[in-house]
Amino acid sequence: MYLADYNNPASCDEIDWYLQQVAPLVQASLPGVSVYLVGAGLHPEFAAGYLDVVRVGFVPELATEFAKHRMLIAPVRYGTGTKTKILHALAHGVPVITTSMGAEGMGLAHEESALIADAPEDYARAVTRLYSDRGLWRSLAAGGRAHILKKYAHGVMALLLREALDRARDLRPKQHDPEHAWSIRLIEAYFPEVLTHFPPQQRTALRLLAYARAAEQLAAAGNSAEARRQLRHVFSYVPYRIPRETLFGELFSIAEVMERTYRTLSEAEGAAEFRREARQFAPAAFQESCTPLVLPQPLPTAESQSRDRGAAPAKANGAAKRNGGKLDFSVIVPTYNRSETLGACLHAL
Repeated sequence: MYLADYNNPASCDEIDWYLQQVAPLVQASLPGVSVYLVGAGLHPEFAAGYLDVVRVGFVPELATEFAKHRMLIAPVRYGTGTKTKILHALAHGVPVITTSMGAEGMGLAHEESALIADAPEDYARAVTRLYSDRGLWRSLAAGGRAHILKKYAHGVMALLLREALDRARDLRPKQHDPEHAWSIRLIEAYFPEVLTHFPPQQRTALRLLAYARAAEQLAAAGNSAEARRQLRHVFSYVPYRIPRETLFGELFSIAEVMERTYRTLSEAEGAAEFRREARQFAPAAFQESCTPLVLPQPLPTAESQSRDRGAAPAKANGAAKRNGGKLDFSVIVPTYNRSETLGACLHAL
């Protein structure tokens, strides 16, 4: 059994990894044994091409579902916090196979309260052992429940909470810094339109563009640490399934900006990855029906920002000064009977 919220990219990543790299090894030893995908948000096309995968989806009550299956696989590869699905399974007497990252912070011991494996071959071997070895299954089922009672019972959690509250009495708050701004919200000061753009359905796409544009300019100004943080904020808003019909052209722009920024940061691997991404969303395939977004304007100059915003001062040229700070320019797009290309060019501008 695999349990997850399939709207969570980390969950989809781990079951993708299992189905692609572990499941074929398991099938060689346990032909015909199925993996049951349980949980909310299971998209109709997810894992549709795999044999021996049963799509269950959302269930209103987990105890009945746990009772049907021999083990829970939790091949966690990234993420934060305690993996509550592991605790649920152990509490119901269902043995768990997870990774070192999945076991973090829970005090699980390999072959005592769970099986822990990271490499595909080791994970497949653990699945085969647990499925076939009755003695190991009974030992882990009992050990997992004992671990839950020892570490996570109501009385234990109440004691830990009281201890935390006692420690909190001795803490002294840090002095408020009026200049401080959270990195993920800097663009709301730089580009207020991410909060006010109309129609509101386009604000998420505009925010992604703003993070990428801010990163590019911060990198050019020498603030590589903040540039990288701005790029990483993009992934806080990208779901597992991206609606390409609404973000198609924007994704191309974002990937291009990311490639240039990572190249500026001398990170060749990141630049190459985003160059591959950009090719997926090349403007040749852009549809005229897409509503283009207005790209965020450059970051404000350093003189108008706080000391740690990292933007470089802009150098105004003579023409801009003569025209009250504005520039007029013309663009010629040489195209004839190529409406899709024209649409893509205008969108990029």
